[in-house]
Amino acid sequence: MSERDLAPLLTGNVLSESVAEIADARDKGTHFLGKYTYTGFTITDRGTDPNGRYFMVAQACLDVTGTRVVDSAGQDVTPRRDPTQSMQMKAVQMDDGDWRISDVLRNDEVHACD
Repeated sequence: MSERDLAPLLTGNVLSESVAEIADARDKGTHFLGKYTYTGFTITDRGTDPNGRYFMVAQACLDVTGTRVVDSAGQDVTPRRDPTQSMQMKAVQMDDGDWRISDVLRNDEVHACD
């Protein structure tokens, strides 16, 4: 996966952080197996930002139990983590009309996994 693959979906810090994480994993010889699952996706806010760009904020429950991190020898090196995480994300509408995720953060205060 590369920046070119992610650019149609992500923008801003989320894009640059994701590209850096992929490069770091490659440097370490690790990779992910499986996929994340999001449930309870709910839009909680929408509007126009100070730059006149449309945005929406959502929350969802991220389930990471279906993923593993493996090293170059195929050994499971998955870090200890909570199986589910309450997440908030923000998407912005780009000049071409497409929407991209601009911010993602864990926020247990939204109780998206309850």
